[in-house]
Amino acid sequence: MGLLKRLFGGSPARDAGIYLYVRCDTCGEPIRVRINPGTDLSPVYEGAGDDEAGYELRKQILGNRCYKLIEAVWRFDRRKRPISSEIQGATEITAAEYEAETAQPGA
Repeated sequence: MGLLKRLFGGSPARDAGIYLYVRCDTCGEPIRVRINPGTDLSPVYEGAGDDEAGYELRKQILGNRCYKLIEAVWRFDRRKRPISSEIQGATEITAAEYEAETAQPGA
């Protein structure tokens, strides 16, 4: 019954995604990247133990304005919070910058 309730009405599921933002260096398009922390992040092991030292995400990003492929690597801590990035073809921006650049005029 729970499946039917989710499909046909009921409270929407909470979005557990992590959002990262970049601006294409070629065309200037701001791009929002959604990742699923449960499936998209690869564990990084350091030292002799079996515990994760953190996580890594390798992503190829393509915007809507141009066909310039953006290569990005983000590193995350054990709590899946971004701690560093290496991006080729784009610049990382904040959520506020993305929102300001994509806001509809007059809205």
